[in-house]
Amino acid sequence: MAHSRLHAAEHINGTDDIQSASNSQKGLATSSHITDIEANNGHRGTTSGNPHSVSKSDVGLGNVTDDAQIPSSLKGAANGVAELDAGGKVPVAQLPDTVVGALDYKGTWDADSNDPDLPGSTPDKGDYYRVSVAGSTSLGGITDWEIGDWAIYNGAAWEKLDQTETVNSVVGQTGDVSAAQVKTALEGEDDFNTFTDDDHDKLDGIDAGADVTADNDPKAHAASHKGGGGDEIDAATQSVNGLMSSGDKTKLDGVDAGADVTADAMALLGDLPCDVYEQADEPTLGANERFGFWRDTDNEDFFLILRVNGTQKKVQLT
Repeated sequence: MAHSRLHAAEHINGTDDIQSASNSQKGLATSSHITDIEANNGHRGTTSGNPHSVSKSDVGLGNVTDDAQIPSSLKGAANGVAELDAGGKVPVAQLPDTVVGALDYKGTWDADSNDPDLPGSTPDKGDYYRVSVAGSTSLGGITDWEIGDWAIYNGAAWEKLDQTETVNSVVGQTGDVSAAQVKTALEGEDDFNTFTDDDHDKLDGIDAGADVTADNDPKAHAASHKGGGGDEIDAATQSVNGLMSSGDKTKLDGVDAGADVTADAMALLGDLPCDVYEQADEPTLGANERFGFWRDTDNEDFFLILRVNGTQKKVQLT
Protein backbone atom coordinates (compact mmCIF):
# COMPACT_ATOMS: atom_id res chain seq x y z
CA MET A 1 0.00 0.00 0.00
CA ALA A 2 1.54 3.35 -1.04
CA HIS A 3 1.13 6.51 1.08
CA SER A 4 1.09 10.03 -0.35
CA ARG A 5 2.50 11.49 2.83
CA LEU A 6 5.89 11.26 4.37
CA HIS A 7 6.20 9.40 7.71
CA ALA A 8 8.73 9.03 10.41
CA ALA A 9 11.71 6.73 10.10
CA GLU A 10 10.52 4.62 13.09
CA HIS A 11 7.78 3.16 10.95
CA ILE A 12 8.29 -0.46 10.23
CA ASN A 13 11.40 -0.88 8.15
CA GLY A 14 11.51 2.89 7.71
CA THR A 15 9.76 2.52 4.42
CA ASP A 16 6.65 3.95 3.03
CA ASP A 17 4.84 0.60 3.40
CA ILE A 18 3.43 -0.79 6.74
CA GLN A 19 3.47 -4.56 6.80
CA SER A 20 0.78 -6.80 8.39
CA ALA A 21 1.44 -7.79 12.01
CA SER A 22 2.85 -11.25 12.75
CA ASN A 23 4.05 -13.25 15.85
CA SER A 24 7.57 -11.72 15.41
CA GLN A 25 6.82 -8.33 13.88
CA LYS A 26 4.68 -5.34 14.63
CA GLY A 27 2.32 -4.24 11.93
CA LEU A 28 -1.21 -3.62 10.85
CA ALA A 29 -3.93 -5.80 12.41
CA THR A 30 -5.87 -7.68 9.83
CA SER A 31 -9.53 -8.58 9.95
CA SER A 32 -8.63 -12.15 11.02
CA HIS A 33 -6.65 -10.73 13.93
CA ILE A 34 -9.69 -8.81 15.07
CA THR A 35 -11.84 -11.95 14.85
CA ASP A 36 -9.40 -13.93 17.03
CA ILE A 37 -9.27 -11.13 19.61
CA GLU A 38 -13.03 -11.00 19.84
CA ALA A 39 -13.22 -14.80 20.23
CA ASN A 40 -10.60 -14.70 23.02
CA ASN A 41 -12.56 -12.02 24.87
CA GLY A 42 -15.60 -14.28 24.66
CA HIS A 43 -13.67 -17.23 26.20
CA ARG A 44 -12.43 -15.12 29.07
CA GLY A 45 -15.97 -14.25 30.01
CA THR A 46 -17.05 -17.92 30.21
CA THR A 47 -16.83 -19.35 33.77
CA SER A 48 -18.47 -22.79 33.27
CA GLY A 49 -18.32 -25.73 30.93
CA ASN A 50 -15.31 -26.44 28.76
CA PRO A 51 -15.13 -23.56 26.29
CA HIS A 52 -11.74 -24.69 24.96
CA SER A 53 -12.84 -28.37 24.63
CA VAL A 54 -9.89 -29.58 26.73
CA SER A 55 -9.88 -33.39 26.98
CA LYS A 56 -8.46 -35.62 29.81
CA SER A 57 -5.74 -36.72 27.41
CA ASP A 58 -4.72 -33.05 27.02
CA VAL A 59 -3.91 -32.93 30.73
CA GLY A 60 -2.28 -36.40 31.05
CA LEU A 61 -5.29 -38.32 32.50
CA GLY A 62 -6.11 -40.47 29.51
CA ASN A 63 -6.16 -43.70 31.61
CA VAL A 64 -8.72 -42.40 34.16
CA THR A 65 -12.34 -43.64 33.90
CA ASP A 66 -15.32 -41.93 35.49
CA ASP A 67 -16.77 -45.07 37.15
CA ALA A 68 -13.49 -46.04 38.90
CA GLN A 69 -13.41 -43.01 41.21
CA ILE A 70 -14.90 -43.07 44.80
CA PRO A 71 -15.44 -39.77 46.58
CA SER A 72 -13.47 -39.61 49.84
CA SER A 73 -16.66 -38.56 51.65
CA LEU A 74 -18.12 -42.06 51.07
CA LYS A 75 -15.20 -44.00 52.54
CA GLY A 76 -16.17 -45.62 55.86
CA ALA A 77 -19.42 -43.62 55.90
CA ALA A 78 -23.05 -44.71 56.13
CA ASN A 79 -24.38 -45.78 52.72
CA GLY A 80 -20.81 -45.53 51.42
CA VAL A 81 -18.02 -48.08 51.11
CA ALA A 82 -15.91 -49.88 53.74
CA GLU A 83 -12.20 -49.17 53.97
CA LEU A 84 -9.32 -51.65 54.28
CA ASP A 85 -6.73 -51.65 57.04
CA ALA A 86 -2.99 -52.20 56.66
CA GLY A 87 -3.59 -55.97 56.41
CA GLY A 88 -6.09 -55.62 53.61
CA LYS A 89 -9.02 -56.41 55.93
CA VAL A 90 -12.20 -54.50 56.70
CA PRO A 91 -11.95 -52.96 60.22
CA VAL A 92 -14.26 -54.55 62.81
CA ALA A 93 -15.85 -51.16 63.47
CA GLN A 94 -17.17 -51.17 59.88
CA LEU A 95 -18.58 -54.73 60.01
CA PRO A 96 -22.32 -55.29 60.63
CA ASP A 97 -23.45 -56.69 64.00
CA THR A 98 -24.70 -59.86 62.33
CA VAL A 99 -21.12 -60.69 61.32
CA VAL A 100 -19.46 -60.09 64.70
CA GLY A 101 -22.25 -61.88 66.59
CA ALA A 102 -23.98 -59.13 68.56
CA LEU A 103 -27.41 -60.02 69.97
CA ASP A 104 -30.38 -58.51 68.18
CA TYR A 105 -33.70 -58.71 70.05
CA LYS A 106 -36.51 -59.53 67.61
CA GLY A 107 -39.45 -59.74 69.99
CA THR A 108 -41.46 -62.41 71.81
CA TRP A 109 -42.25 -65.94 70.66
CA ASP A 110 -45.28 -68.11 71.42
CA ALA A 111 -43.68 -71.54 71.80
CA ASP A 112 -47.10 -73.21 71.92
CA SER A 113 -48.52 -71.92 68.65
CA ASN A 114 -45.10 -71.15 67.08
CA ASP A 115 -45.89 -67.49 66.46
CA PRO A 116 -43.88 -66.17 64.72
CA ASP A 117 -42.75 -69.24 62.78
CA LEU A 118 -39.13 -69.53 63.92
CA PRO A 119 -38.37 -73.03 62.50
CA GLY A 120 -39.35 -71.77 59.06
CA SER A 121 -37.59 -68.42 59.29
CA THR A 122 -34.22 -67.30 57.93
CA PRO A 123 -32.58 -65.61 60.91
CA ASP A 124 -29.28 -63.81 61.13
CA LYS A 125 -26.56 -64.66 63.63
CA GLY A 126 -27.41 -63.08 66.98
CA ASP A 127 -31.17 -62.89 66.45
CA TYR A 128 -33.06 -63.89 69.59
CA TYR A 129 -36.63 -64.10 70.89
CA ARG A 130 -38.01 -64.26 74.45
CA VAL A 131 -40.64 -66.94 75.10
CA SER A 132 -43.96 -65.34 76.08
CA VAL A 133 -46.05 -68.54 76.09
CA ALA A 134 -44.63 -71.91 77.18
CA GLY A 135 -44.81 -74.72 74.65
CA SER A 136 -43.14 -77.72 73.01
CA THR A 137 -42.49 -76.46 69.48
CA SER A 138 -39.31 -78.12 68.18
CA LEU A 139 -36.70 -75.45 67.48
CA GLY A 140 -33.20 -76.76 66.80
CA GLY A 141 -34.30 -80.06 68.35
CA ILE A 142 -35.26 -78.30 71.61
CA THR A 143 -38.86 -78.78 72.78
CA ASP A 144 -38.78 -77.65 76.43
CA TRP A 145 -39.71 -73.98 76.33
CA GLU A 146 -40.82 -72.06 79.41
CA ILE A 147 -41.85 -68.42 79.82
CA GLY A 148 -38.75 -66.23 79.98
CA ASP A 149 -36.47 -68.61 78.01
CA TRP A 150 -34.46 -67.14 75.13
CA ALA A 151 -34.27 -68.68 71.66
CA ILE A 152 -30.97 -67.52 70.14
CA TYR A 153 -29.66 -68.20 66.63
CA ASN A 154 -25.87 -68.81 66.70
CA GLY A 155 -25.38 -68.55 62.96
CA ALA A 156 -25.88 -72.27 62.33
CA ALA A 157 -28.65 -73.45 64.67
CA TRP A 158 -31.09 -72.33 67.34
CA GLU A 159 -30.04 -72.57 71.00
CA LYS A 160 -31.88 -72.02 74.28
CA LEU A 161 -30.79 -69.75 77.09
CA ASP A 162 -32.68 -71.16 80.05
CA GLN A 163 -34.08 -68.38 82.23
CA THR A 164 -36.40 -70.57 84.34
CA GLU A 165 -33.84 -72.27 86.63
CA THR A 166 -34.44 -69.70 89.37
CA VAL A 167 -34.76 -70.01 93.15
CA ASN A 168 -38.43 -69.88 94.09
CA SER A 169 -37.94 -69.91 97.86
CA VAL A 170 -35.36 -70.31 100.65
CA VAL A 171 -36.42 -72.67 103.49
CA GLY A 172 -40.00 -71.79 102.70
CA GLN A 173 -39.40 -68.03 102.59
CA THR A 174 -40.22 -66.06 99.42
CA GLY A 175 -39.58 -62.52 98.24
CA ASP A 176 -36.72 -60.49 99.72
CA VAL A 177 -35.48 -63.01 102.31
CA SER A 178 -33.31 -61.63 105.12
CA ALA A 179 -30.66 -63.51 107.12
CA ALA A 180 -32.87 -63.26 110.22
CA GLN A 181 -35.74 -64.95 108.38
CA VAL A 182 -33.45 -67.78 107.26
CA LYS A 183 -32.15 -68.30 110.83
CA THR A 184 -35.68 -68.37 112.26
CA ALA A 185 -36.83 -70.80 109.60
CA LEU A 186 -33.88 -73.13 110.14
CA GLU A 187 -34.40 -73.18 113.90
CA GLY A 188 -37.90 -74.45 113.25
CA GLU A 189 -36.62 -77.49 111.36
CA ASP A 190 -36.60 -80.82 113.24
CA ASP A 191 -33.03 -81.63 112.23
CA PHE A 192 -31.63 -78.20 113.08
CA ASN A 193 -29.35 -77.99 116.13
CA THR A 194 -28.64 -74.61 117.67
CA PHE A 195 -24.94 -73.80 117.99
CA THR A 196 -24.57 -72.85 121.65
CA ASP A 197 -21.88 -70.87 123.48
CA ASP A 198 -20.68 -74.14 125.07
CA ASP A 199 -20.23 -75.64 121.61
CA HIS A 200 -18.22 -72.57 120.63
CA ASP A 201 -15.97 -72.98 123.69
CA LYS A 202 -15.38 -76.63 122.87
CA LEU A 203 -14.38 -75.79 119.30
CA ASP A 204 -11.99 -73.11 120.56
CA GLY A 205 -10.11 -75.90 122.35
CA ILE A 206 -9.40 -77.77 119.10
CA ASP A 207 -6.21 -76.91 117.21
CA ALA A 208 -6.62 -75.46 113.73
CA GLY A 209 -6.19 -78.21 111.14
CA ALA A 210 -6.74 -81.02 113.67
CA ASP A 211 -7.87 -84.31 112.06
CA VAL A 212 -10.72 -85.62 114.22
CA THR A 213 -11.89 -89.01 112.91
CA ALA A 214 -14.56 -91.52 113.89
CA ASP A 215 -13.81 -94.37 116.31
CA ASN A 216 -10.61 -92.65 117.46
CA ASP A 217 -8.82 -93.80 114.34
CA PRO A 218 -5.35 -92.19 114.60
CA LYS A 219 -4.02 -90.32 111.58
CA ALA A 220 -0.72 -88.75 110.64
CA HIS A 221 -0.24 -85.33 112.22
CA ALA A 222 2.19 -82.48 112.55
CA ALA A 223 5.36 -82.74 114.64
CA SER A 224 3.88 -80.32 117.16
CA HIS A 225 1.19 -82.84 118.14
CA LYS A 226 1.46 -84.90 121.31
CA GLY A 227 3.76 -87.86 120.97
CA GLY A 228 6.56 -86.09 119.11
CA GLY A 229 4.99 -86.06 115.67
CA GLY A 230 4.59 -89.80 115.20
CA ASP A 231 1.94 -91.32 112.98
CA GLU A 232 -0.15 -92.51 115.94
CA ILE A 233 -1.63 -90.76 118.93
CA ASP A 234 -1.91 -92.95 122.03
CA ALA A 235 -4.99 -93.05 124.21
CA ALA A 236 -4.93 -90.58 127.09
CA THR A 237 -4.00 -91.76 130.60
CA GLN A 238 -3.97 -89.97 133.93
CA SER A 239 -0.34 -89.02 133.36
CA VAL A 240 -0.01 -88.80 129.55
CA ASN A 241 -2.00 -86.64 127.14
CA GLY A 242 -3.59 -88.43 124.22
CA LEU A 243 -6.86 -89.34 122.52
CA MET A 244 -10.04 -89.35 124.60
CA SER A 245 -12.24 -92.42 124.25
CA SER A 246 -15.92 -92.16 123.50
CA GLY A 247 -16.66 -93.59 126.96
CA ASP A 248 -14.60 -90.89 128.68
CA LYS A 249 -16.31 -88.25 126.54
CA THR A 250 -19.71 -89.56 127.64
CA LYS A 251 -18.65 -89.31 131.28
CA LEU A 252 -17.31 -85.80 130.74
CA ASP A 253 -20.54 -84.65 129.11
CA GLY A 254 -22.39 -85.89 132.20
CA VAL A 255 -20.51 -83.52 134.49
CA ASP A 256 -22.07 -80.12 134.99
CA ALA A 257 -19.93 -77.13 134.05
CA GLY A 258 -18.01 -75.87 137.10
CA ALA A 259 -18.81 -78.92 139.24
CA ASP A 260 -16.30 -79.77 142.05
CA VAL A 261 -16.12 -83.53 141.63
CA THR A 262 -13.85 -84.10 144.63
CA ALA A 263 -15.88 -82.05 147.06
CA ASP A 264 -19.17 -83.63 145.96
CA ALA A 265 -17.81 -87.18 146.26
CA MET A 266 -16.35 -86.58 149.71
CA ALA A 267 -19.63 -85.07 150.86
CA LEU A 268 -21.49 -88.22 149.83
CA LEU A 269 -18.96 -90.51 151.52
CA GLY A 270 -19.24 -88.56 154.73
CA ASP A 271 -22.76 -89.90 155.25
CA LEU A 272 -21.58 -93.55 155.26
CA PRO A 273 -20.91 -95.46 158.54
CA CYS A 274 -17.18 -95.73 157.87
CA ASP A 275 -14.04 -93.70 157.88
CA VAL A 276 -12.90 -91.64 154.86
CA TYR A 277 -9.16 -91.14 154.59
CA GLU A 278 -7.56 -88.34 152.58
CA GLN A 279 -3.79 -88.85 152.48
CA ALA A 280 -0.91 -89.80 150.23
CA ASP A 281 -0.18 -93.24 151.75
CA GLU A 282 -2.62 -96.11 152.00
CA PRO A 283 -4.27 -96.07 155.43
CA THR A 284 -4.71 -99.10 157.70
CA LEU A 285 -8.21 -99.98 158.84
CA GLY A 286 -8.82 -100.12 162.54
CA ALA A 287 -9.38 -103.44 164.28
CA ASN A 288 -13.11 -102.95 164.32
CA GLU A 289 -13.40 -101.46 160.84
CA ARG A 290 -14.74 -103.68 158.08
CA PHE A 291 -14.27 -101.14 155.26
CA GLY A 292 -13.45 -97.54 154.49
CA PHE A 293 -12.68 -95.11 151.68
CA TRP A 294 -9.36 -93.60 150.80
CA ARG A 295 -8.58 -90.64 148.51
CA ASP A 296 -4.98 -90.69 147.34
CA THR A 297 -4.06 -87.00 147.53
CA ASP A 298 -1.05 -87.52 145.26
CA ASN A 299 -2.94 -88.97 142.29
CA GLU A 300 -6.50 -88.01 143.19
CA ASP A 301 -7.57 -91.67 142.96
CA PHE A 302 -10.39 -93.21 145.05
CA PHE A 303 -10.20 -96.65 146.66
CA LEU A 304 -12.55 -98.87 148.64
CA ILE A 305 -10.58 -100.55 151.45
CA LEU A 306 -11.92 -103.87 152.78
CA ARG A 307 -10.87 -106.30 155.46
CA VAL A 308 -11.37 -109.83 154.10
CA ASN A 309 -10.53 -112.81 156.36
CA GLY A 310 -8.24 -110.60 158.37
CA THR A 311 -6.42 -109.24 155.30
CA GLN A 312 -6.82 -105.64 154.09
CA LYS A 313 -7.55 -105.23 150.38
CA LYS A 314 -8.30 -102.22 148.21
CA VAL A 315 -10.35 -101.72 145.09
CA GLN A 316 -9.88 -98.63 142.90
CA LEU A 317 -13.07 -96.78 142.13
CA THR A 318 -13.58 -95.12 138.74
